[in-house]
Amino acid sequence: MLILKYNSTIYKELLRVNAVVGTAKRTLISEQKLGITAYENNRFRTQQIIRKVDLKTLESAIRFNNMTIVSDITKRWCHIMDRAECEANFELLRKSLSFIYSSSALSSSSFDFGSLTMRMLYHLDLPEKALELNDDLHIGGMFQRLTCSLVLGDLLFKRGMYEKLLEDIRERRDLQSKQEKGTSRLMNYLAMAAYYKLNTPKHLDYALNVWADSVKEHQMDQSASFLAMLAINQSKPEIALEVLPPDNKRFSTANVRLIALSECGRFNEAGNTMKDILSTYERGFKISAETIIGVQKTLQDNLLNKDAVLCMDLLNEIVQKRNISNMTIDEILCWPVSENVDRNDGELKKLKKQ
Repeated sequence: MLILKYNSTIYKELLRVNAVVGTAKRTLISEQKLGITAYENNRFRTQQIIRKVDLKTLESAIRFNNMTIVSDITKRWCHIMDRAECEANFELLRKSLSFIYSSSALSSSSFDFGSLTMRMLYHLDLPEKALELNDDLHIGGMFQRLTCSLVLGDLLFKRGMYEKLLEDIRERRDLQSKQEKGTSRLMNYLAMAAYYKLNTPKHLDYALNVWADSVKEHQMDQSASFLAMLAINQSKPEIALEVLPPDNKRFSTANVRLIALSECGRFNEAGNTMKDILSTYERGFKISAETIIGVQKTLQDNLLNKDAVLCMDLLNEIVQKRNISNMTIDEILCWPVSENVDRNDGELKKLKKQ
């Protein structure tokens, strides 16, 4: 069979690719939407004008309660300090932020020091420092905006600190519950990604509890794909089919659905999904080589089923037409989204279940 010979080549290449990127840390939200790109542009422009700030003047301004000078120096400092300087003078940074936060002048200021600081720490790749400030009881309120939580969450995900990410999301969810608000769909998206990465039976249970408590029409399709792939990895493909949005032709959804259908023995529906993939061939829609290998193995174990045989023929056709992507399932699922982080749809009051 053609597919067996062709897939051995794909499989060898897939092993090589996975050895390089399979454990790579990825960002989940576009850096442009997180404001990281704009921050870095401002940082570059600032550094063309200012090389350093006078930290003694900053300390003196804090001592004499001069909010204007503290604010001005802190803004500039957050655009020019490098990683080493941040680590060496972190307590002074904390002190200046604490002064700004506690100052009565903050209420009349529209400048968002919390988001600026988180973006700086994201750029400097200092997740531990970001967590320190976020958890500081004296200034933690400065980082309660959704943007701050998303920047921090994305940084933690990128560094593989999944449990810390979930801990922060739980704390935010508890706060939102007390305020009778729902959780942002982007925060749920980060949570589902972390559960998927941790990939244990208990994390599947946690994810299902979060999903059950969510307003489904407000959730991102990518969140469902993360949950569905976690269920498949935990040998529960039937759950995957329950949570995936119906008739969704998104690249990630199609890959996950095809795996779940084949593992559930629903070969007729799997064949229909393959026909959909072939019908979009001219528009460049492709299926992951990893998906093809997994589905092929399942089909080979069920060749006494006539629908499985038809699926194998369709899979051969996909291979022959080279409708194949070299992206792994993990790369597909973790592709950064370009959702606007300043949307407040998830911060609205939670809809009551009927």
